[in-house]
Amino acid sequence: MTVPSSKAGCVIRLFAIVTLAFATTACGGRSSRTTGPTPISMDFGNNIPSRMTAIGDSITAGGVALGQNETGDPPYPARLQNLLRARNPQAQVINRGAGGQRTDGGLATVDFALVADRPGFMTIMEGANDVRQFVPETVAAANLREMVRRAKANKTVPILATIPRQLGSSTFFADGVVALNSMIRQIASQENVILADVFAALPDETFFLSDGFHPSSRGNDAIAATFNSALLVAGYPAAVLARRPK
Repeated sequence: MTVPSSKAGCVIRLFAIVTLAFATTACGGRSSRTTGPTPISMDFGNNIPSRMTAIGDSITAGGVALGQNETGDPPYPARLQNLLRARNPQAQVINRGAGGQRTDGGLATVDFALVADRPGFMTIMEGANDVRQFVPETVAAANLREMVRRAKANKTVPILATIPRQLGSSTFFADGVVALNSMIRQIASQENVILADVFAALPDETFFLSDGFHPSSRGNDAIAATFNSALLVAGYPAAVLARRPK
């Protein structure tokens, strides 16, 4: 495998083994039902192909307040990193989740992360706080679309996710979640990016803590698996591709 150099950036020709690994992963503008080696031409610019940044709110951030920590019950980005390292030992997932963050704050987080992290890939799962704070779904959707576009303009591959359902005492917000997720699926299709269907991956209360909002350990495993599958479809690189100079 050769890695040609270019002033415009590093264009990497890779052969990603794309499989339908998890039924919970859906695709936006590209089909996930591809089998066998598929050549994908990817220009990461000055970004690091093995590095991924996770954008989100407290669902992404985790934390001791949610019964999650790096030694006991880590949030899904840490679990996702472990899954990615099974096929790329150099995989790195940077957790940029921020508790209470809405999509308008997410725009600033994306701008910072694209410069500070130089990620080859970026997962975007936000909007739950917008729904809970009665931000119009159209406004949240417009912010998410802009996040996707900024990532693409930076030569970072975005993975857009639906937001989890809200149950129990949070059921009041269920309709807003459904409405925003419908728009998120449209954005993924229109922007031709991979969609990670986290909503479908967490079907009932056993995937959530008692607040019906934040994921349990089982829920974090499901989210990590869903993003892992989506990244595979998106062409997350094999270990050899991470060896280029940083």
